[in-house]
Amino acid sequence: MRYYPCHGYEAHRSQPPRQLEALLVERNVTMAAARLHMSQPALSAQLNRLRDLFKDPLLVPAHRGMVPTAKALELIGPLRASLDQLRGTLQSHDSFSPATAELTISIACTDYVETVVVAPLIAALRGKLRRYAWRCTAFRRQG
Repeated sequence: MRYYPCHGYEAHRSQPPRQLEALLVERNVTMAAARLHMSQPALSAQLNRLRDLFKDPLLVPAHRGMVPTAKALELIGPLRASLDQLRGTLQSHDSFSPATAELTISIACTDYVETVVVAPLIAALRGKLRRYAWRCTAFRRQG
């Protein structure tokens, strides 16, 4: 199974499910933290937040590693299905190719910028980006 890191503004919202999955699969905070490329103390703190959220210990210390609680075992199936669906969605967009995409590019600019910058840009890219439509709109200052 491949794991895809999430980045950007919304990444913090996708982290707890991924962290819980890693904890339940590894059953070891240190190993789960290594899988997620984060520190053990940070993942341990996240585990405490998840425990508060679910009002359940989720993982309890055992002789070797940790053992999931009944609630954790109940969560793993739906959690994995949701994350697998998300991974599939993200992976399906890996094949984007600008050369074959069909897009409309709209540029608002002054007449001067259209003549000096945009027209040569379109001419240079026209052969490479055949399916792109270009639209220039006159930019006029108000006031």
